[in-house]
Amino acid sequence: MLSGAGRSAFRDTTGQDSGTWDRARGWALWKTLLTLAHDPVDQRARALIDDILTEET
Repeated sequence: MLSGAGRSAFRDTTGQDSGTWDRARGWALWKTLLTLAHDPVDQRARALIDDILTEET
């Protein structure tokens, strides 16, 4: 649920390679899509999906 500078700091601090980060984004997308399937009007889930799909790697 991190965004902007917080997400960058987290990524830099963990020191994971890009493949690990991509897999984490995939898991986050999967979980968020499940949430959206349960509640199609969940704006927080929609915003998170947008963040995941538009993040520059």
